[in-house]
Amino acid sequence: MQPQNTHNNFHHQLQDVPESLAILILGVVSIIISIVFPGLGVIPSIIALVKYKKAKKIYLENPNLFTKQSNDYLTIGQITGIIGLCISILIILSILVIIGFAIFITLYSEGAY
Repeated sequence: MQPQNTHNNFHHQLQDVPESLAILILGVVSIIISIVFPGLGVIPSIIALVKYKKAKKIYLENPNLFTKQSNDYLTIGQITGIIGLCISILIILSILVIIGFAIFITLYSEGAY
């Protein structure tokens, strides 16, 4: 007679959420690029946020398969992607306002003479 095993002997190794580290890196890079090259930070930000949405869906379908650390990477990647996007948008808007103000001043000063 074989002893009954009441415990599940199946131990699976937890995996990282697909592309979680890439999302984190893209988020951080988006902040750096947004500051150094105004406007270009939008690109890695959007890529990070799109990848985040897909990866988070995979994670939520079966969170027991994935490591907590990789889920944390997703969250940090999302936050840094949003920050990078906001910085880029604010810098672009600031540049447009400055250009608009310069054009207004130029046109106004020409009409005043």
